[in-house]
Amino acid sequence: MAGDLVATRAASPALGPLSAADPAWRLLTPFERRLLDDTRQEAPVWLLRCTGTRVDTGLWFRQARLWLACLEDRLLLFAYGPRPHGETLPLAACDGSLYNHLTGELVLAEAGAMTPRRTVRLAPADAHFVLTQIRAKERS
Repeated sequence: MAGDLVATRAASPALGPLSAADPAWRLLTPFERRLLDDTRQEAPVWLLRCTGTRVDTGLWFRQARLWLACLEDRLLLFAYGPRPHGETLPLAACDGSLYNHLTGELVLAEAGAMTPRRTVRLAPADAHFVLTQIRAKERS
């Protein structure tokens, strides 16, 4: 019985956006926070994670970590640096997405697309959350 309750809650879309007290907000640098705020335009954030994916943002000897923010209707992928990186993906356009358990990556793709739009290294629980939000957008 308890297992059914956990499975039902995990399979349902998020119950609400992140509160201001969520620990994920404290992990952002002030520059990353400003980049996120400019991009999301006051829309509530449902999930905020620093991924294991790195992107080139113009830093000399290293690449910046890519952040993933899941909003109600879109995903934001961003990283701060001399050349900030930002992508906005509508959830409805990610209906072919899946999680690759062998590589530990969330593959964001359109249904029927030959190549993915982006792969993001993410924990399985977080990837499950994003996929659940995508599937919820497909049904609505």
